[in-house]
This record gives sequence, C-alpha cells and structure tokens, in this order.
Amino acid sequence: MRTIPAALLLLACAFAPAAAQTPVPAPAPGSAPPSGYDASRNDLRGMGVGEGSRVRLTAPVISPDPMVGRVAGLTRDSLLLGRGGGARLQIETRQLRSLSVSAGHNRWTWALAGAGVGLLVGGVAGGTAGGHADTSGFGGLAGFIAGVLVGTPVGAGVGAAVAPERWTPVPLPHPAG
Repeated sequence: MRTIPAALLLLACAFAPAAAQTPVPAPAPGSAPPSGYDASRNDLRGMGVGEGSRVRLTAPVISPDPMVGRVAGLTRDSLLLGRGGGARLQIETRQLRSLSVSAGHNRWTWALAGAGVGLLVGGVAGGTAGGHADTSGFGGLAGFIAGVLVGTPVGAGVGAAVAPERWTPVPLPHPAG
C-alpha cells in the first residue's frame, strides 16, 4: 500500500513547474547612466509586452520580491504596473532585473493528469472498500467501478484548479556601453 503514495508524489513532482530563471543584471540603482547610454534600447514595446499584459517582474530597487500585475501603460523607458485595488506603480525599464509575460494556465494537461490520478486512487480505494467483507468478488468490482466514476471527475476538477500559471521570459534590453 506504500506504492500509491509514492506514485502520487512522483506524479506531482513530474508536473511541478520549473521556476528556475537566471535574472538579467540591471544597472546599479541611483547610478548615472554609462557613457553612450541610449534610452531607446530600454524600449519593451514590440518585445511581447503590451498594455493589458499580465506580467511578473523583479525590480529590487522597488521591492525585493517579484511583483505581479497588469501593464497599465508602456513608454520607451518605463512601465506602469497596475496592481490590485487600483494601485499603479511606475517602474523605469533600466531598474528591471527580470520580466515575464503570462502565457495562461495549462488546465487541460493538469485536468488529464488529475483525472488519471483520480481514476487510479478512486479505483483502488473503491475496490478495496467494496471487497473488504465480500466473498463473491462482485463487491470489489462494484466498489472499483464506483471509485473510478467518482475519482476521475473529482481528480480532473482538482487538476484543473491547481494548474500553475505559465510564464514566458522577456529578454531585457541592455544599455549600450
């Protein structure tokens, strides 16, 4: 009976999102731009970022933690990040260390994985419970079928609900020099 929890743990680890990203270095906060600095090179327009895009960004000058919000405005050298409650935050492009645009949730894949787990767990649990005191063998079969019929849609619903958001990294322009 130890194999079921181990299999579930292995399946959960297989679908865990890979969150390893290498941050892109930004100029030191408060430092003067280097000689030959061209502000147009910090322009994010045309790089997959636009107004209304859901983004995750890191700007250590503003916050040590990553921030998530919607782009409310975009100029050649800054980004206006809309946060919850109507708050907006103006961030200079040169202050960004990393930037990713949301690619949504892959709910179908996670629903299918959840359905598979629900089918296995429901079938095994139902078969074990149904055949516990049954000598004919039909109680175990009926329990297996009932467990599959309940476990599969429940697993699919849970899988779709816990699907993580996918992020596409945006290459940040580097200042000249």
